Amino acid sequence: MKPVRVIWRDAHACTETWCDPADIEQDPYIVDSVGWLVPDGKPDHLVLAQSLTAAGLIDHVLAIPLEMVVSTSIIGFDDRHSGLSQVSL
Repeated sequence: MKPVRVIWRDAHACTETWCDPADIEQDPYIVDSVGWLVPDGKPDHLVLAQSLTAAGLIDHVLAIPLEMVVSTSIIGFDDRHSGLSQVSL
């Protein structure tokens, strides 16, 4: 699995209470997510896992409909469980 950054448009509530329709926010709700790309995780979705074990088990899985994806990029981690390859903390 490859580590990726995904920018996507999320469904969201436009108001917190009763309002005039003219007051509905018009801007999209953009989310920036990072995780392990799960190949063939779910049809018509980009599937990310927050965590990955050396045994290949995954946790906190997020399925984003492909129509909502703005961009995807591979990030600078390795997938061999040896830590960060390009970033030092």
